[in-house]
Amino acid sequence: HVNCYSHKQLKGIFHIAAMAAIRFNPQMKEYFDRKKKEGKKGFVAMNNVKNKLIHQMYAVVRTKTPFNPEYVYKRAA
Repeated sequence: HVNCYSHKQLKGIFHIAAMAAIRFNPQMKEYFDRKKKEGKKGFVAMNNVKNKLIHQMYAVVRTKTPFNPEYVYKRAA
């Protein structure tokens, strides 16, 4: 069940966005499939996709740069 304090409409929007990302975004599809192969149930893997989408949106807003799917994080040596 959904927590009574949650924003149910926003949760629904994220679910639809995650389903679309899995269907049309090759990187997200690969991520979802990898999580399923790790043994996670379908909705747990879907929550992982939702979390990844939220982190990507936050990073775009924080850095004020357009989303780049080929971006590679450069770690300090």
